[in-house]
Amino acid sequence: MFAEFVLSTTATSKTIARGVEAKQLRGLGGRLYTTNMRDDPEQLVKRKLWDIVAVSVPNSVIVDRTAFERKPAADSSVFLVGPTNREIELPGVSLKVRKGQPLPEDDQPMRSGLYISSQARMLVENMVQSRARNGVARTVSRQEVEGFLLQRLRNDRETGLDGLGVLRDRIKAVGKALNLESNATELDGMIGTLLGTKDVELTSPLAISHKLGTPYDSKRVNLFNTLHDVLRGRAPAAPRLTREQDQGLLHGKRCAAGTLNSHPYQHANAARVFCKDHA
Repeated sequence: MFAEFVLSTTATSKTIARGVEAKQLRGLGGRLYTTNMRDDPEQLVKRKLWDIVAVSVPNSVIVDRTAFERKPAADSSVFLVGPTNREIELPGVSLKVRKGQPLPEDDQPMRSGLYISSQARMLVENMVQSRARNGVARTVSRQEVEGFLLQRLRNDRETGLDGLGVLRDRIKAVGKALNLESNATELDGMIGTLLGTKDVELTSPLAISHKLGTPYDSKRVNLFNTLHDVLRGRAPAAPRLTREQDQGLLHGKRCAAGTLNSHPYQHANAARVFCKDHA
C-alpha cells in the first residue's frame, strides 16, 4: 500500500496516520515516514540517503560542498537547492536546503525527483565564500577547487582530450545563468594559470608547484610517508644482553689487555675468556 518512504502532506496525512496506527509506518523525522519497521533509523537513513532526499525535498538539486565531495559533510550535512530555505533533521543527517533555481541544461538526474550539480555549477557555486556556523562551511576552500582543476588538467593530458576547455566554456555560461559572473571569472583565471596562458595568484601547494614547473604527485608522497612510518615501526629490536654481559658493562670490566670491554653484543663465553672478573 505504501512506498518504502512517504512524505506526509495535507492530502496524505490522514492515510499516513492510519498506517502508523496499524503499525505499517513509523516516523523518521520531519514529515517523513517509512514502512521499514526493523532497521536502526540512522543506519537506514545512511543506506537509503539519496532515496530519502528525493522524497523529503522533491525536485531538489545537490549543490555546494555535497556536490563537490559526493557525500554528506563531516558533520553529516547535505546541502541542497530547493523552493524554500529550510533544514530537515533526520537520524544521522541534516538536510540544509537553500532557496535557488534549477538549471535544466546542467543539472544531472540522480533519482526520480533528485538532481546533482554539473561540474560547472559545482565549481561556480563553491567559489562563493562561506563560513562555518555550527558545523562545516557550505562551500569548499579555494585550495580544493584548484586541486580539482589541476586533476582535470592531468586527466586531459593522459587521455589527449580537452575536457578542461569544455568545462571552462560551461563555467562562463553557468556563471551568467546564476548571476555569479565574478566567480566564473575567478575560475577562468585559475584555469588559464594552470594552462600557462594567464597569471593569477594560486593558493594550493600542488597548483603552485605546477605553475612553477615543478609538479609532484601528492598521493605518491603520502604513500611514501606511510611506508616510512611502517618501516620505522618494524625496525629490528636490539639483542638482549646476558646477565654477565650486562654486569660487565655496568662495572666496567677490562680485558686482559687492559682495555675496557664495552661491546654490548660480545658473547658471554668470550667475555669470560678475555676479561677478568672484578665483581
